[in-house]
Amino acid sequence: MVQEANFDLQEDVRAVINDAAAPEESPAGRESFRQIFENTDIARREKMALC
Repeated sequence: MVQEANFDLQEDVRAVINDAAAPEESPAGRESFRQIFENTDIARREKMALC
C-alpha cells in the first residue's frame, strides 16, 4: 500500500491538478501543470515513484 501511494496518485488528486491548469494564463505555468500530469501517468504506468 505504501509503495502504491508513491506511484498511483488518486483520481481526485489528478483531477485537481488538471482543473488547476485550466485557468492558468502563463504558458510556463500551463506547461508545468502538463508535465506534472504527465508524470502521474508515467509513474502509474512504469510503477516508479512520483517526483
